[in-house]
Amino acid sequence: MKEANIRWSWDHEQAAPFDLKMLYGSAGFGFTEQLGLVDMAKMFNPGAFGLFAFSGDRLVGAARLLSDDLTVSWLAEICVHPSWRGRAIGRGLLKQIDERFGQTALYCD
Repeated sequence: MKEANIRWSWDHEQAAPFDLKMLYGSAGFGFTEQLGLVDMAKMFNPGAFGLFAFSGDRLVGAARLLSDDLTVSWLAEICVHPSWRGRAIGRGLLKQIDERFGQTALYCD
């Protein structure tokens, strides 16, 4: 399916903690039930980078990387809201990650 009209942002301040919690929960990350909204905001402390995909004001995808921003980066997770899968959101997240962190060794499990 063709890529949707998506706005990409590396600014974690644009992703409200409640929206993050709902996105992660919808994508099957069960740990969100145990975390408060403040804990979700802590996921993007120094050294942790968040990339967010928005359709209008709606958060539809996210990725989180841990990196020294010099030599190594680790893709911690990537998630796309189930109703937005098949629209190249995940591919777009990976493309943005490669453009931003391509100068580092990029690892993922």
